[in-house]
Amino acid sequence: MPNDSGEWTVVAQNRAGKSSISITLTVDAKESLARPQFTEKLKNISVKQGTLVELAVRAIGNPIPDIVWLKNSDIITPHKHPNIRIEGTRGEAKFQIPSSVGSDSAWYTATAINKAGRDTTRCRVNVE
Repeated sequence: MPNDSGEWTVVAQNRAGKSSISITLTVDAKESLARPQFTEKLKNISVKQGTLVELAVRAIGNPIPDIVWLKNSDIITPHKHPNIRIEGTRGEAKFQIPSSVGSDSAWYTATAINKAGRDTTRCRVNVE
C-alpha cells in the first residue's frame, strides 16, 4: 500500500548492546484493473426502410474500454461501410445509419476491450 511508504527503522537490542538501521521505503501503487462491463446494452430493433437506425452503448472498466463495432462478423470501418456513422470509442459509443436499406438488416455487435478483458453485447436490426 502506498501509505506504507516512509522511513523505517529496525532496532536490535540485547545485553551486549543496541544496533539500528533505517531505510527509506517507497511503495508505488499498482494499477487497479477492472474488466469491461456494459451498463447500456444493445436491444433488437425493427425499422422501416429509409429511417434512422441508432444504437448506443456504455461500458465501464479500468482502464476505460475501447469499443469496436461489427456487422455480422465484419469489423465496421468507414471504407467498408460508408453509410454507417460511429461517434465515440472510449467507454461510450453511438452507431447510426441515417437512411437504412434492406442490406442493413444484420446482427450488430459492440465489444468493449481493455487490458483486463472484454465484454460483448449484440442485437438484431431488421429493416422492413
